[in-house]
Amino acid sequence: MRRFSVLLKCIGIFLFVGILTRIDIRAVFGYYRQADVLLLCAGLSVLFAVLATKAWRWHMLAQAAGAKRRWMLSWREFMIGVFLSTFTPAKLGDFGKITYLKKDGVGAKTGALLVVIERIADVIVLLPLAALSAVILSQTQGLWIGLLATIAIVFGLALIARFWSGFAAAIRYCMSHRALSRVLLSTLVAWILHFLWAIWIARSLGITTPVPVLFAALTAASILNALPISPSGLGTREAALLAILIPYGVEAEHVVALSTMMLLQLIILAIIGGWYWIRGVKRNIHVPSTLQ
Repeated sequence: MRRFSVLLKCIGIFLFVGILTRIDIRAVFGYYRQADVLLLCAGLSVLFAVLATKAWRWHMLAQAAGAKRRWMLSWREFMIGVFLSTFTPAKLGDFGKITYLKKDGVGAKTGALLVVIERIADVIVLLPLAALSAVILSQTQGLWIGLLATIAIVFGLALIARFWSGFAAAIRYCMSHRALSRVLLSTLVAWILHFLWAIWIARSLGITTPVPVLFAALTAASILNALPISPSGLGTREAALLAILIPYGVEAEHVVALSTMMLLQLIILAIIGGWYWIRGVKRNIHVPSTLQ
């Protein structure tokens, strides 16, 4: 079972390697060289806004659980989670954030619950976006895409319905309805900024596909990123984008350039969390008093 689990987590990597063997790598670098540097830099700033919004969501969750701290400490914890989740399947590194909550008197179980609430908020926001994407794609790529998307949405709703009573009780334990509404609002803002960032990157690389189609492709990629079969959605993101964008005339090399550029920008900002994490290890995970 342990070997099977390891192989399962590597499926995305195998898929990514398989994709690379079927494309012209030189063409990918050619798209990099032709990219609009100013737009790429602007896109990096939008990604920073995405992370800052999600860090604010984490800050509200921590406060709702009883942690008294400044936003900067929540930002530090969140970026450590970003760094760890960049290299773990299904962003499991996010659970590393709960270690730092103990200094504020928040237990490990409650901390894990806060991470789960983050995931639930993402699902709640992504499901209607997935429904909209299904409508967009079914009009151009056939009813089978819409059918598959509908099945995925129904499956997601069934999972929420199955576990919602327990999640709802946990949410009531951690926060008020007002705090929950703020968490959902920040989640919506973060995803809007995420799609703006990805579309911005696509435009900087010269991809002129209509925005609704890009939105649908990016939504599908975001949903597949949640599968525990690859770190940072490597392979699954490329597969989703290739399946949707190639019928619109986008070359496979262009799609891979978009996907890898998104990953590269995420890694660049994740280095901030890596720096915080290394400092914490060196200091025995000591939190400076100025951040408490």
